[in-house]
Formats: sequence, C-alpha cells, structure tokens
Amino acid sequence: MKKIITSVIALLLASTSYASTLEIPGPNTRQSGIGVISGWKCGVNGPLTAHFDNGRTVPLVYGSERTDTQSVCGDADNGFVAIWNWSELRSGRHTVVIRDNGVEFDRATFTVVSPGTQFLTNVSGSVEATLSNGLRARLEWDQAKQGFVVTEYIGNIGEDLGSFNPTFFHYEWAAPWGGPDYREVRDWLEPTYDLLLGVFGKTETIYPIELLRWGGPYIRLGENNGETTYQISMVSHEKQWMTFQFAHELAHALTNVFLNHPLQHRWFEETIADLAIMYVIQEYASETPYADFSETQWMEFFREIDDERQASLTKRGIDPQNRVVSWFRDSYDEMRQNSIIRELNWAIAKELLSHFQANPGLWVALGYLNTWEAHLDVTFEEYLESWENVLIEEVEDTELISVLRQTLYSQ
Repeated sequence: MKKIITSVIALLLASTSYASTLEIPGPNTRQSGIGVISGWKCGVNGPLTAHFDNGRTVPLVYGSERTDTQSVCGDADNGFVAIWNWSELRSGRHTVVIRDNGVEFDRATFTVVSPGTQFLTNVSGSVEATLSNGLRARLEWDQAKQGFVVTEYIGNIGEDLGSFNPTFFHYEWAAPWGGPDYREVRDWLEPTYDLLLGVFGKTETIYPIELLRWGGPYIRLGENNGETTYQISMVSHEKQWMTFQFAHELAHALTNVFLNHPLQHRWFEETIADLAIMYVIQEYASETPYADFSETQWMEFFREIDDERQASLTKRGIDPQNRVVSWFRDSYDEMRQNSIIRELNWAIAKELLSHFQANPGLWVALGYLNTWEAHLDVTFEEYLESWENVLIEEVEDTELISVLRQTLYSQ
C-alpha cells in the first residue's frame, strides 16, 4: 500500500444539502396491510409529499429521529413518514414520487397485494413459517394492522442469538431509485474493503460482507463462513458517499465496537471511524483506484466538507488551527453525552491522521479496542490504560497510546 505524505486533512462528512432516500416502499418490493411511507432527507425546502401514480397525494411528517443518518446529514432529525393503508391502491404495480416543496427527489415502483377491500374485517387465521436458519415463526392475522404478525418464535439457535461476532457481518444497502446496480456497488467498494482490512492487519482474518440491495441480489465481499451476522444499513447511493459511509461503518466493525462496549467513549469510536474515512480518501486523492473518479475529484470532495467543518468549529468558538489539547478537556463531558459532534470528532481525527499516514502500523492497535472487560464508570485515561495493557500483551507496541496521550493531554 502506498503511503501518503499529505498535510491537508479533511473530514468527509456527507453533504446536508441534497442527500435523501425513500426507503419504504423500496423498488420492486411488495406492500400490503397498514404500513408506512418513510425515508430521510438532509434538510427540506417546504412540505414533503408522496404522489401515487400521478394522482393521490399524501402529506409526509418530517423531523423524526434517524440516528443512522447522522454520519451523512450531521443531525438525526431528518426522517419523514406517513401511516398508509396500501389497500387504498388496487393490487398490482404502482409508482410513488416523493417531492420537497413540489420538486421530486426520489421515487419507487412497487407492487401492492390487496384482499380486494380497503379494510378486511370479521376474519381470523394463523400459519407457521420456517426461516432459513431453522427457526420457526408463528403468524396470526391482526385486523388493526391488516396483515399477519409474528406471535411466537419456535426453536433454539443458540444463546448468542443477535449477538455480535466480528468474523462476519451483514451489510444492508437500500438503493434509491436511479442508484448504481449491484455490480457497480461491489466493484466500487472492494478497494476500500481491501485497504482497511490491510492496514488493520485483518487480511488473514476473514471479514466477509453481504450487501443487500432492495429488489436485487446480495453483493458479497469476502467469503461467508457461516458466523453470526452484524447488520448495518447503508443509506448513501452516490459513489463517493458510498466510500465515505462504508469506510466509517467498516472501521466500527474492525474496532470491535459492540464487544464489551463502554458507552461513554463512543465519541472516540466515532472519531476513529471518521479517521478511517479521511485516511481512505487521502489515499485515493494520491492514487485513485477508479477510472471514473480522479485524484482531483477526491481532493475537491473533501475540501468542500473541510470548509463546512471548519466553519462549525468557528461557530463553537474554537480556532480550527489550534491543537485539540487546547479545548479537549473543556469539551470532554459534552462528547461523553453526545458521541456524534462531527466538528469535534473531525478535529481530533484531523490531528491524528498525519501520525497514521506516517506510520500505518498504528492501525493494528485499533483492532484491539474494546477487547477487555468494560466498566461504565471509567474515565478516558483509564480506558487508555486498559487498552495499553492489552497491547503490551498482544503486540508489544504501545506507540498509538503515546500519540493519543500527547494529542489529547500534553500541553
């Protein structure tokens, strides 16, 4: 892997001006019963509305919490939703167009399955279905929901049901209308997958990923070894934003974010995930792996976001040119309470990046995060001490701990 000697650093946080996705209904999905029309949009210009087949119009409520889009929008109150009875449409294919103040920003074509009446009454029924893992689900008709609901799971697939195993995780990608096809997604994300697994020293440990596109086949990176899945949602659809979010979420998995997780230090894990984004894009700004996105485009991509992040720091009364240590202690309690304050995550990652560029071996130490017994009341200094003890035992290299102490605490 080629090293980058670059001093200009930027957080590649997704733009808040145009990112958006209609998630339900997804393209080529089937809808029935009482459900929702939902998705998210980074900022709106007016009322949001859904339009079916150029006819029926449904107003959408905007501002619901979507913490999974914070890495894209910089905030979490960007969801939109409306309760909807799909049987108000006849059975068959339909198209819904989502508009912001009359301007279309997404659409989907889907299929409605209706019993032939808008609200079915005076019926009952139950059925049992078997899932692919052998677990059986008992379903019963629910009149209020106009559909079947799961009332019981039957079977035993082990005590670790739903737990995180870092050896395998499942990555869901909800592709909006007009997004790239699954081959493009796979080919585009493979360089980032290979790059981060390489610097983390995980190439001998299989980290297969399956991406699921609505209405399309699975996209696989690596090999499925049958381990427990880790599910995360991919909401970006423009290729550069795919790289941004994929690098961020992959870094979370590679740092064992859900193993013995000390919740009050999520701010640090978010910072490391943003650091991974910066590192990847800096690499591509030096030597891009893509024929259709140049080094100059990668540089322009992060410079635009860098300006936005610096402006946010300035609004906080922080000089972007100052070292992190000048404000870290004053902001520590706030970051413990709110792990995603992007301008602060960015500023710390920015100061750390030059160390990782000069010595990519520092990434290996991050692969041992959260592998010790966690306690909710530890300070970050105590967190570093626990991490240092693990590194002494596992790799005998604690240089990264020294870098962090110098960055955060040394005047």
